[in-house]
Amino acid sequence: MTTLYLHIGPMKTGSTWLQTAFVANAETLGTHNIAYPLVEDAGKAVNADQRVMTGNALTLLDAPEKFAAKLGQNSGNPARSVLFSSEVLFNRLSAADDLSFLCEGARAAGYDEIRILLFVRSPIPHVTSVWQQRVKGWQGETQSLDAFAQAGSDWPERTLKLVERLEKLPGVAVTLRNYDSHRKDLLSPVEEWLGMPAQTLARPAAETLNRSLTRSEVTLQRALNRQLGPSGKIFAFRLVNRIPEVAADAPRPSAAVAHRLMERHRNALDLIDARLPASEPVDRSVTALPDPAPPLCFSEAQLEVIAEGLSDYVNPSLKDRFKRVMRRIRG
Repeated sequence: MTTLYLHIGPMKTGSTWLQTAFVANAETLGTHNIAYPLVEDAGKAVNADQRVMTGNALTLLDAPEKFAAKLGQNSGNPARSVLFSSEVLFNRLSAADDLSFLCEGARAAGYDEIRILLFVRSPIPHVTSVWQQRVKGWQGETQSLDAFAQAGSDWPERTLKLVERLEKLPGVAVTLRNYDSHRKDLLSPVEEWLGMPAQTLARPAAETLNRSLTRSEVTLQRALNRQLGPSGKIFAFRLVNRIPEVAADAPRPSAAVAHRLMERHRNALDLIDARLPASEPVDRSVTALPDPAPPLCFSEAQLEVIAEGLSDYVNPSLKDRFKRVMRRIRG
């Protein structure tokens, strides 16, 4: 049998790390009769010297009526199974009015079945991570975490709705796994999903890719967004890529907001837990920052990256003028 494997995210559940691993293991996957096509955008430049993996399926679902043709173009040998990975797939599938094109397109392209993998995550760290990504990303988020959590946290409901729709499709098997239970080794549940022996796929050298910003970093980036508009490329992306080993110091919503968040999602989480392995239920504990919060601080390495980013942002002619003034001052 040939299988169409779709890892669909959603965002902030380890997709960047997994896609780095898939690229590195493309040959190994091939020896197990699974193609991982290195097509489209294998990496998206965020700075001249940094790249972030974005998967191999950014345009796979651009036009449902062309899905079968896209599969044929990108999958190579039709006698092999094929693996596509992109968190964009979660959004495209969620937005589609009718998902029957998946089954029809896969059959037309010669695949016997579809297996879909998505990771879920506890609502509090998930909404925090999504908010952080928006702060450092092109959205240029400026509102507080509490405000964003109260207005924009619907991931459990969106995930459950999509899973329920996918489960109704013939020839489609959906697997849910808990990101929080496997964040130190996401490839273990992936190997199980692909039907491979454990430890078949090589683990990327970097344990953390596209890390979260610290409280201090995200506070400064929000201030820059307010003054300059979306400005994560000045230093936020540089910080997470060049200094990946910074100790976790993620912001957290207030206790009141966190409790309301968990209560709002209780019914959806119950139904998600029923679909997860019994050993990895969603964590529903609530922790909040102490009051008052610890002071903000930056290491010397962080300040060097920030200074470099700000220097690159300044108009080159102004930089040259400043240097000429300083030379005159120094005599």
